[in-house]
Amino acid sequence: MKSVQVSNFKTTSRYKKSMILDQFILFLTIITLYFLTGVMVELYNLPKSTLIVIPIVLISFAHYMLQDFIFKRSIGKKIYKLKIVSKTQSKRKLLKALFIRRLLEATYQPLLNKDFDAISNMIEAVTETKIVDDD
Repeated sequence: MKSVQVSNFKTTSRYKKSMILDQFILFLTIITLYFLTGVMVELYNLPKSTLIVIPIVLISFAHYMLQDFIFKRSIGKKIYKLKIVSKTQSKRKLLKALFIRRLLEATYQPLLNKDFDAISNMIEAVTETKIVDDD
């Protein structure tokens, strides 16, 4: 029983790190694209900079939300060797569950939410998916 708890603790710890890494990558991507767009607007005197920035941010956010569905894992989950398993066989239900999972993961803030185990269990219960080691 103790080895199961230790293994579960290690998986949960890696899952938390992967979520934070994914959020950081999304943040860096949006900030970089925002500044590059600002540079392009200044260089080429484009009058409608918001028309350029909004699609870039939406594409970045869509990529963040759909990574688990398209690539089977996000970048953070690949680095920490984790994968998502689901009982759902339907592509539509799986897409919905993964989208909701990523939305819930995106709202996690480590400084505000101290009990990560409860948050992880809530995400797994709501989406009917589970994080496991990718061995």
